[in-house]
Amino acid sequence: MITLLKVRNYKSLENVELPLGSLHVLVGPNNSGKSNLFDVFQFLRELAEIGGPAVHSRGGFSQIVWGGDVKRTISFELHMRIENGSAKEDNLTYYLEIGGGPQLFAIIKERLTVSNGPKGKKTLLTYPVANNNFAITDLKGNKVALSRSPDRLVFEQFQDEAHHGPLARFARELLSWSIYNFEPSAIRKPNTVKQDFHFQTTGENFSSVIHSIQSEHAEKFSEIESLLKRALPEVSHLFTALTKEGRTYVSWEEESMPLRVPVWAMSDGALRLLGQLAALFSPEPPALACYEEPENYVHPALLTVIADVIKCASDENQVLISTHSPYLLDFFSPENLIIVEKKSGRTQFGFVNNKKSLKEALRVLGLGEIWYSGQLGGMP
Repeated sequence: MITLLKVRNYKSLENVELPLGSLHVLVGPNNSGKSNLFDVFQFLRELAEIGGPAVHSRGGFSQIVWGGDVKRTISFELHMRIENGSAKEDNLTYYLEIGGGPQLFAIIKERLTVSNGPKGKKTLLTYPVANNNFAITDLKGNKVALSRSPDRLVFEQFQDEAHHGPLARFARELLSWSIYNFEPSAIRKPNTVKQDFHFQTTGENFSSVIHSIQSEHAEKFSEIESLLKRALPEVSHLFTALTKEGRTYVSWEEESMPLRVPVWAMSDGALRLLGQLAALFSPEPPALACYEEPENYVHPALLTVIADVIKCASDENQVLISTHSPYLLDFFSPENLIIVEKKSGRTQFGFVNNKKSLKEALRVLGLGEIWYSGQLGGMP
């Protein structure tokens, strides 16, 4: 779990230091920087997966550095607690600094350290060292210098926990981070049948993932089906089926209809709801999941189901959501809330001071209503 995030010069996050818990709800006006925070996690994961194209797909370095000033560098620092298979946890600190120009991008500095009690800190990864290589420390304490691509993080090659311990655990967490903003038009497409348990951002592999869960994790599939039936009582059964071309798609049966309803005939709200329920109850959930406006297309009466599932998921993994819905906010506590505002082009994050006056107000008003009144900030 990420316990502290520091960001310098990434998009509108010019100078941010943000402590994090297992569950947060971000509220703020459009263009305040909520999506930019989520993109920090997606950007870091993509740097590990594909390297430089993560920068190019965002328009180049000049489009992601604060104010377009390519003389500046961008830095990220993450403090994390990760379970290590025993009763203890690894306390990790990761630092990355990158730079570039209009058409250039390079990693300037990278460091991963672990601290486990009285033994002090141990550096697991350092870049650069001699000859522009990087160095890792294995479980035996041996330091090894290796070459690297100048525009790609190295973690994909160090996922063997038996040899790399906390370095491997960090790599697996980073590579699992997921941002979800499900689009009904993407979800409706039939998919190739393949083993896949990780939803893509807009849900374009939705049917493939549901098919995999149904085929290999029957208990999880039943949980998702039960939650769907709780939200939509008219649904009696959830299925995956095959087209004539052998592609898979999701369908369901309704109590009052003899025919199955295929995914392309489902409503936008039903698709968004099902996607979010399935992602939150995935058999291989991400260590960090970020959900963009989960209330979109969903009837306000069903937000209690979404909120319950989000809270349940945050018991095991870290969950961040953004919302513009006071109705959804009503289901959360003040300590979950992060107020996002932009001043002079800079995104600022704030927490609610749970004063006595707020506690008294919560006796008669919902948290969403208090926020919507403007008392807490984060309003246009």
